[in-house]
Amino acid sequence: MAQGAQNFWGFQLLSLRYLAAAAALGCLLGAAGPVAARGTFVYAKPGAARADMQAQGQACWDEARGIRPPSAGYLVYRNNPAATAAGALGAGLAQGFLQARAQQRSVETCMRAHGFGKLELTAEEVQDLQTAKTDAARASWLDGFLAKDLTARITTALTPAADPMPAAKTEPYVVGGVRLDPAKLTLSTGPVKAGEPLLAGVAAHRRTAVLMQDFQVSRFLDERAEAGGVFHEVSYQARPEGGLSGDTQWCGPISNNSIRGRVTQPRCITAGFEGYEVVMPTRAELWLQGNGHPVLAPRVIKGSQLALRPSDKDLLGPLDVTVKVDRIAKGGVGLEAVAQNAKGKVTFWEGFVRWDANGAGELPFWGQTLRLKRQGDAVEAQLTPDGDGRGWLEIGADKGQSIPAV
Repeated sequence: MAQGAQNFWGFQLLSLRYLAAAAALGCLLGAAGPVAARGTFVYAKPGAARADMQAQGQACWDEARGIRPPSAGYLVYRNNPAATAAGALGAGLAQGFLQARAQQRSVETCMRAHGFGKLELTAEEVQDLQTAKTDAARASWLDGFLAKDLTARITTALTPAADPMPAAKTEPYVVGGVRLDPAKLTLSTGPVKAGEPLLAGVAAHRRTAVLMQDFQVSRFLDERAEAGGVFHEVSYQARPEGGLSGDTQWCGPISNNSIRGRVTQPRCITAGFEGYEVVMPTRAELWLQGNGHPVLAPRVIKGSQLALRPSDKDLLGPLDVTVKVDRIAKGGVGLEAVAQNAKGKVTFWEGFVRWDANGAGELPFWGQTLRLKRQGDAVEAQLTPDGDGRGWLEIGADKGQSIPAV
């Protein structure tokens, strides 16, 4: 195993291939090579033996196999093949990382739900474990470890390091961090070509809040969200769960010192079991987080408190929104939703509506349906009041009408 790789008995966090094998076979790290000197974990539960841990680990991994990360964006095909290829590669890498992280989080959540705490071994325990050179010897070491009184360590391991995040409300006409108002949206009349708006109007932020006290990210360069800053709530889950799921974020300004003085950039904060997670997003401005993927792995913050005071008003002001035709293809039409103000614009949703045999398609629009019809190199649209309650983030693949963000 590579030096510094993060492991725990029964699973290997660096590779889902090892994860599956370890869950199925107990693995005991034997297939992965010598035990790493740091970051070695054991799942333990009072009274549970090695076979119990392995059986529950297998069950949790089976549940995690089908996990996908929350929808956030989809690949838009451009006329430039190189740009499309580069975008596909980047999207694929980002998606792979997000999926692995989502599956890992699912396994950890599942194990905790069944009373198993993830215990990090001490340096002495790791050194002792490294003397076991065979699977049988490692199995014997693990049996002895699990037979100890680990109650205090398990209790600590089952205590979250961040307060659970209240879930963003499931509401109609809300996407990401944007709250649409159907009464303020105007449908274009006549044929609409690629690049032209299909719908336009005024929207608001999903919810905004004021930060009540500084949220320290790092002492280095004094990186922190400063008290008084305005944050906005974002979720790309159709029905957010909140808590420690990571599907509800608060996004806003975080500042740090630099050679140019104090620099402020958009960041998003969510709650995880091991602490608050600070994400560097793409497609983001201080006033709105769009549907881009994280740039890097989240930074886990312990010891800080995210104290927000939600407001009944939109503290960041109104947004001009357009839903434009991005691309008209043989199989369907790509749509892009953009929010804009005096400071810039942010894409907050993309989707693809497929044509049926008659060159028609439809996009669920909560209480309405956006019906589209191809007319040569253009599209004609109609809003009808027969929606089934579904929105842009919960489009089922069964009807093949739209590809939600991935």
